[in-house]
Amino acid sequence: MPSVQDTLCRMTHVAPPGWRPTGEELDRLRRLTGQLMAAQPDSHAELDRYLSVQERGIPVPEQEAEAAIRGRRVLVTGGSGCIGTELLRTLAHLRPSVLLSGADTPPAQSVVGVRYLRGRAGHWVGGCGHG
Repeated sequence: MPSVQDTLCRMTHVAPPGWRPTGEELDRLRRLTGQLMAAQPDSHAELDRYLSVQERGIPVPEQEAEAAIRGRRVLVTGGSGCIGTELLRTLAHLRPSVLLSGADTPPAQSVVGVRYLRGRAGHWVGGCGHG
């Protein structure tokens, strides 16, 4: 049986950052995930903990947050992942005048009302970055 480290390296090779899945690659990742879970005794509990994140929201004190956000411009860096996307959904309900998300990779699922930017953050904020 392959080691945990070897399996993780193979998974990273199959699914590098910014990767968009294909059917064959997903099947390979499922097999590698099975190997990884077999190699780690506590893996099922860890997987359950990880998957439970999908069922939780981000608790936000609504009135205070809306008072701080409403009518303002908001930039979320790294908003294309799981946590960033949920944060964007929460912020969109607080009615900022502009809601921007900047990340190196596009989101898997866009949030309505969000303007997505790609590239380095300094280019988005008043031209304070050069390169």
